[in-house]
Amino acid sequence: GAEGFIYPSIAEGFGIPPLEAGACRIPVLCASDTAMEEYDFFKPYFCDVFDENAFQKAFTAFAKARSQDDLKMISSEIKKRYSWNEIAQKFSEILLKHPKN
Repeated sequence: GAEGFIYPSIAEGFGIPPLEAGACRIPVLCASDTAMEEYDFFKPYFCDVFDENAFQKAFTAFAKARSQDDLKMISSEIKKRYSWNEIAQKFSEILLKHPKN
C-alpha cells in the first residue's frame, strides 16, 4: 500500500529493499553513491544524499508519481534480472566453465 519508497542509505552492498519495492511497482528514490547506482531502471530517481539541494530536487521529481507503465517496466526488469532461475543459470554457467576451480 506504499505510495513511495525512499532509500537514502550511504553504505549498501546490494540493496534488496529497493528491489522489493520496485518489484511491487512502488516508486523508489535511492542514494546515488552506493551499489544502488547499478539499478539503472530507477534513474532518474537517484540523489546525492549529502547535497541538500540535489536531494530536494530529486525528491520533488520523485513526488510526481511515475506512470503505471514505468512502474510495470521496472517491476518486469527486476524480476527478469534477479529471478532465482536467472541467477541459478548464470551460476551454473560459471561452474561449467571452470569445473576444477
